[in-house]
Amino acid sequence: MKKIAVIELLNSFEDDLDVQIFIQRLILIEKIERGLQDVAEGKIKNLKEAKSTYNADFTEKIQVSRSQVKNGETRVVDLNDL
Repeated sequence: MKKIAVIELLNSFEDDLDVQIFIQRLILIEKIERGLQDVAEGKIKNLKEAKSTYNADFTEKIQVSRSQVKNGETRVVDLNDL
């Protein structure tokens, strides 16, 4: 991230700066810049390629969760499953 982007963001705030929001916006800008750079360098996948990266186990867990939600069941997601 260039220093000018940080200065411009800082100048967009009122005198009473909420540091947490400022940092969140810095992170967002950084992620957007990285994403744009990835696009420019061809480091992106189309939807078909992205879907193929998920393994069958993960896909099965998603399908089971959807079924449980449709049936009104409570679903607890273990982040270790993802």
